[in-house]
Amino acid sequence: MVRWRYRQYPLRKLAIMNTRASCWMRNSDDFSPSGIEAARKFAAGFHDRLAAIDQQALSAEERADYQIIENAIELSLLDLQQIQSYRHNPTIYVELVGNALFSPFVLEYAPLDTRYRQLFSGFRRRLF
Repeated sequence: MVRWRYRQYPLRKLAIMNTRASCWMRNSDDFSPSGIEAARKFAAGFHDRLAAIDQQALSAEERADYQIIENAIELSLLDLQQIQSYRHNPTIYVELVGNALFSPFVLEYAPLDTRYRQLFSGFRRRLF
């Protein structure tokens, strides 16, 4: 795990945490009880690490970033712990498939053939 220097690089730390959260969320389509618990633990741990940042040492822009990230994590925790939309919102599952198909076509993060390979590889892992 990356060891951050809390006082020297607060914005870098926020950026890294946000990137890690985004990467994790893109791969968090496991709605089994263990998957939900893993998501809850991740969000709670992320929230705890975020709370350890000294907000007084942040610039105004960094504090705004901090609030955005904190609000996103708190929303995730609210959904996972209280609302539990995964239990009664079937559109979540349809959106997972839709995003899995749509994103590789519009996000040019790799050559098209690589994106197709990743897309079909993901389907093979999940369906077979």
